[in-house]
Amino acid sequence: MESHKAIWSFSNKKHIKTLLFYTFLCLLILISGLIFDRHDAFPAGIVLGFGLLVYLFFKWSELIERRSRFFKKVKKQALHFEEMAMESTFIFSDNGFEYSDKEKSFKFIWSLFKPIVLYKDNILLFLKEGHVTFMISKSELGDKDYAELCNMLSDKVGSANL
Repeated sequence: MESHKAIWSFSNKKHIKTLLFYTFLCLLILISGLIFDRHDAFPAGIVLGFGLLVYLFFKWSELIERRSRFFKKVKKQALHFEEMAMESTFIFSDNGFEYSDKEKSFKFIWSLFKPIVLYKDNILLFLKEGHVTFMISKSELGDKDYAELCNMLSDKVGSANL
């Protein structure tokens, strides 16, 4: 579950930063509207700030709902894997990468992957096309194997700098 939290954080980091910036901007507009708007004129700052506040409320609600759906789906998949006693296997070779479990098996050549992303002690492998993500946690491999795998994958597909 922790590794899925890392995927959620990574994939929404930019969106959350943007929402935080606009929330700060909204508060700044509202405060300046309350302080500087004249009482005999149209309260443009207050109206603009309130409108932005309503918009941001819906955007934050949408983000929270997406997060909730994501983790419900993750829990459902985790229970499914547990019930079927599924073990997943990753095989890394000079030619590519193979993934398999009881339900499916994938084989990819290295040119299909974007550069790896190292985020919160996880290796994230993204396909160039589609939304498939493979994640390998440092806690699954141990320090030595994790470092070796990072070096090997960096050589094969490159590494994205965050």
